[in-house]
Amino acid sequence: MDNRYQASVDQAWLRLWVGIFGRDSQLAKFLREDDDAGEQGRQPGDIAQPRRAPPADDPRRPARRPQTARQRRPPALEKAQERRPSPVEKKARRLERDVERVTRLPVSDWARAIVGDPRNNDITLADLLTGAEAYFDAFEQMRRQHPDAYAYFRRVGAPVVTANTKIWTRQLTALTMADAGQLPSYFGAFFGRSAADYREDTLEDKATLLDFHLFEKPKNHATVAPLGSTIFAHHSLSLKRDLLSKEELAKFPHAKKSWGMWWYVGVLPTGEIRALPHHMQRYQTLPRGTGVYHSAFHVPPGLAECAKELPDESGKTAHDFVRLWFNMAVAFTASSIAGITVTIKQGKRSCRLGVPIGALKEFFYDRDAEGRRKAILHLRLGHDRHMADGRIIPVGEHLSGERFFTWRGYDITVGVPGIHFPSPEGLAAPVYIAGDPDAPLPPEIAGDEYVPVGRFATVVRKKVWTPLRVPIRKGEPVATYAGSTLPPPGDR
Repeated sequence: MDNRYQASVDQAWLRLWVGIFGRDSQLAKFLREDDDAGEQGRQPGDIAQPRRAPPADDPRRPARRPQTARQRRPPALEKAQERRPSPVEKKARRLERDVERVTRLPVSDWARAIVGDPRNNDITLADLLTGAEAYFDAFEQMRRQHPDAYAYFRRVGAPVVTANTKIWTRQLTALTMADAGQLPSYFGAFFGRSAADYREDTLEDKATLLDFHLFEKPKNHATVAPLGSTIFAHHSLSLKRDLLSKEELAKFPHAKKSWGMWWYVGVLPTGEIRALPHHMQRYQTLPRGTGVYHSAFHVPPGLAECAKELPDESGKTAHDFVRLWFNMAVAFTASSIAGITVTIKQGKRSCRLGVPIGALKEFFYDRDAEGRRKAILHLRLGHDRHMADGRIIPVGEHLSGERFFTWRGYDITVGVPGIHFPSPEGLAAPVYIAGDPDAPLPPEIAGDEYVPVGRFATVVRKKVWTPLRVPIRKGEPVATYAGSTLPPPGDR
């Protein structure tokens, strides 16, 4: 009789089960009975073997199914697929393609800006996670160190500087700043260090940048500067993180609590950046035991002490130190919001990072979604749309995709400042600093064009988290908000 187990797959299963249960099992006996033991070349008791396939021209040979492209894959293609690019390589290729396209094609300025640039193209998913975790771990300390700044940045989110955020060297070494009056009235940046980096920097007593830098254009300032100068109060804060043991804290007492320092910095009408004196008091004890208070305007002597740690080429005066830190903080703040803005919210606190729009797909590939996941926000460049009736309609560049989602326990929104919501760094008008955003303005400034900084933060937060559709017609948004007034790298 014909062997009904001649298919190679059937034979493989038979050999497996006979090998497991033994040649004396019921399965083996059944196969021996089923097999044609009298067939020539076969002995009773042998396991049925597959018959050879008939020749190709034999009519009994079954017709073969046509091979698909995947089945006909040549060996070279298989080797190429074994060398698939890593996610980092895919991201780099995507960013290079985006930059090449917006350079080659005529596009709007807003579209060219969100594809990224060398300042943030190297930011990775690990940088984003590390920066956000460090921010939410340390930023609560701002509640006591600077309550007004905490109330403001809790709403709008402080820009986070990561390990791969870069600035141009010419920004750091600039001796002057053009049009400083257009700088934001209230801005700052958080330098996100991982837990390992924080421990290493502390235990090795490394000279590092402090965690948070804040700038304010104060309405009333106790300082002296030439007429027409732009005056800032520069706050530098070190925020405590519970990462050291008691024994380690005993060796490094400065890590036991948050602390900070501040000074006035002025950008003169000539663009020169200088440290400004402010009102200081000193108590002097006379030889007979009595004391005398001295009151005068001085540049804080601690700035000159800090300047001694600067490299020789940077200078050794208080003005050199203030200028270097001012340039650094302004440049890093601008770099950290370049590209498209990712706002991350945990509870009632938010932080922001700027990344190239082409990196969103890689960073948030595992975002939470109900049902079928929509495409994330992406840029579609201008093209011609061919209609069924033969018409050709030009379509300008525009944005498409999902902007709001949850990801790894965070609430996330992505958007373009100036298009989807106002830029927090776009407020250049004078601000009135008050802890309560709903408090009325004092009578002496109620008629002026002052904005309570807390009220402005509340407005921005509402705009950021409101899922409104933003129409873009012929490559330009129909309605726009205020954009950032931080200087781009070409202006420094």
